[in-house]
Amino acid sequence: IRLRDRIRERLAPAEVHGRFRTLLRQLRRNDLLLSHGQTWIAQLCASDDTRRAVGVVQECREIDPRFLPDDPANTALLAKTAARIGMHELAWQLANGFVQRWPGHEAEPALKLLAAPR
Repeated sequence: IRLRDRIRERLAPAEVHGRFRTLLRQLRRNDLLLSHGQTWIAQLCASDDTRRAVGVVQECREIDPRFLPDDPANTALLAKTAARIGMHELAWQLANGFVQRWPGHEAEPALKLLAAPR
């Protein structure tokens, strides 16, 4: 099995994901870092490792400040997690991005509170 397949099929431990991301940074492949970020964030959220997922979101936003997880449920979860662990700026950014990208979503009212002007 190729490394890419192991990563996509959730057969790779976090250490492998970290090394893969280091390699992508060395190769200056920001496009692949963002793509891998989406995949890994979804896997981390599915396994309830939201703190690590928040870290991956933060890395991806350093590359592209408009980055949001592609699943609204994960974005909402990670905005709330970021707020809970004291990453208020990131929580605000995720909540604000959520409200703009998914107006009318069932999680929008709760996230509007996080996205309120500071």
